[in-house]
Amino acid sequence: MMIETEVLYAHIKTDDWLKSAAENLLREISQGKHGKVLVSREFLHELYYISKEEGTSLFDAYHAATCLNADPDNHLYLTDQIYDKIPGITRTDQETSRLK
Repeated sequence: MMIETEVLYAHIKTDDWLKSAAENLLREISQGKHGKVLVSREFLHELYYISKEEGTSLFDAYHAATCLNADPDNHLYLTDQIYDKIPGITRTDQETSRLK
């Protein structure tokens, strides 16, 4: 089985029309119900173009995706204000918190 970018992107986003289906499919995959699952390396390129349209760099998109996917608090500690535009992410500004 191969899954496409829209499934992974729906999983990453806080709100997406495909999120429920994506979550169910990824849960089944993690339970081993679909055997070997492939994702094209072109996923990274497509993620780049999607993130560029939304005004974030590819690296910002990777960081945001990791934060939304792996951190239960969805919290980033950094100065880059671009993350304030991403629904579901909470940001603590390193510079501001350092001054306190």
